[in-house]
Amino acid sequence: MPVQFYLKTLFNLILLTLLTSVAVKAQLGSFFQESSLSDRTFGGNISIMAGAYTVDGIENRRAPTILQTSANSNFSILGLSSGFDLNYSTDESGLRQNMNKIGFNMRWRWLQLEAGDVNPNFSTYGLSGARVRGGLLRAEPGKFLLEFTGGRTRRAVLPNPGVGFRQPAFNQTAYAAKLGYGKQNSSYFHISTFYAKDDVNSLGNNQTLPITPQENITLTPDFQLQLFSGKLKINSEVTVSYFTRDLNSSRVDIGDSEIPGFLEGILQPRETSKINYAGIANAELALDLFRLAMGYERIQPGFESLGRGTIRNDQETITVSPSVNFLNNRVRIATSIRLGRDNLLGNRLQTQNNLNTNSSISYIITETVSLNGTYNFLFNRVENESSGSESAISDQSQVSHNISIQPSFTFNTNSITHNISLSGGYIFSESDFGALPGEGMSDTFISESYSTNLNYVFTTQNGFSINSGVNFLKNDSDRNSIENYGLTIGTGVNLFQNSLRVNINGNANKNRSEVQFSGMQSRINELLQIGLNMNTTMNITDKDNLSFVVRARSNRLQNGEGREFNELEGSINYRRRF
Repeated sequence: MPVQFYLKTLFNLILLTLLTSVAVKAQLGSFFQESSLSDRTFGGNISIMAGAYTVDGIENRRAPTILQTSANSNFSILGLSSGFDLNYSTDESGLRQNMNKIGFNMRWRWLQLEAGDVNPNFSTYGLSGARVRGGLLRAEPGKFLLEFTGGRTRRAVLPNPGVGFRQPAFNQTAYAAKLGYGKQNSSYFHISTFYAKDDVNSLGNNQTLPITPQENITLTPDFQLQLFSGKLKINSEVTVSYFTRDLNSSRVDIGDSEIPGFLEGILQPRETSKINYAGIANAELALDLFRLAMGYERIQPGFESLGRGTIRNDQETITVSPSVNFLNNRVRIATSIRLGRDNLLGNRLQTQNNLNTNSSISYIITETVSLNGTYNFLFNRVENESSGSESAISDQSQVSHNISIQPSFTFNTNSITHNISLSGGYIFSESDFGALPGEGMSDTFISESYSTNLNYVFTTQNGFSINSGVNFLKNDSDRNSIENYGLTIGTGVNLFQNSLRVNINGNANKNRSEVQFSGMQSRINELLQIGLNMNTTMNITDKDNLSFVVRARSNRLQNGEGREFNELEGSINYRRRF
């Protein structure tokens, strides 16, 4: 019988059980007290937004006027939950509604049951992130764990090259199970499996589809071991995936395939079938003043799993992250070193190796003065394996250094808080893109950037605040130079016993860019942008609020080429919760 029949039967049984439970609720009072079930809940909100927009100097970037309304509700009766969403917009979208959601969620002692759309997370590479329209059962009696889920993970979508084209898809069903012993915050051992298969006939007999029906089964053992009262923690997880890319491809004898013999009754190997794996291992030592974390991840080339989204395969990563605290935890120094490479099987034309280190120091000098600093180093190298070819490009590399320092001062005077922060940064990067044989020199790009920011925030206990800041950025690279100056200032205030909040912010930015051309005069562009934002929120009641938003921006050309424009938009929004 089809899976839909079993799901409908399960739903009817659940509904019948709930109705029976209502009739005998007096006799089952202790059950309801120990479970998460409640008689009924209801909630939602409605909102209405009207907006206007105008601009001169450039084309309109949105409609001159817009009206949007939305309403949504959700309710539950003895764990059975549902709801609807309704949206209407005059901005070329019209009426949209969604009532296609229904679910059941119940927890009793160590048992949890969900029905409807569920998002199980059994493993990192096996089942993680795929939405299952069906059900989920989770039981944790003592230290034992049992999880099971099953249902539809994709619905059939016919190819449609017209407006609103979407990638076609086969109807897909999936099942997963997980067994284990132990606790998540302690030592444990789990083993999980995931199986998904496309329905070959769900799109008819179309022979020109851009997709193929697929099948996938994964097996994932994972464990965690805690020693020395939790000071040392070791965990690992490995997923083996058997993936068939095309169920219409020719079958092969199981003796000639890569799958173990005990799976003969479950899978039928085909010419497009492939077995692969991905895994991760971590170790962490946590002492009072010292912490060290190490990790290793490897994802084999061609690894795929239908239980999660797109994953970047053919990569290997090693991570080492030590940190130390001293001076009564007022000083903390931390470093993270990450080594990575691809082309694990050595069968590609290029191999990429990268090294990324990030070091930081934080020092609480006094109760009012603190200092933070960071240094980031990145080295990326692409090596060409076809160096013997006359048309091969030489190796490419990229190196960058990023240094920043930020002192901050915070102090209180007469119920007023003052915060002053200053930051400065320097970035240097050099990229060598290689060269073709015979050119004699490589194409190298060098860039240097300097930046600084100064911010001051003034806040009182009744919610009044003033914020201001200035910033400067300068970047020099081959034949290009950019300078940017900025100023921001704003204020906020609470009125009528905090029922009304008004925020006003203004900013001005001047940008100067210079581009040099060989044998020609350099081109200089200077732009000045001025912006103003006002946001007002009024709480009419504890369930009703009204907000106003006004934004204005002016772009002025002071030198060079470009377009000047003035832009203004505003909106009013009413929202009620119930």
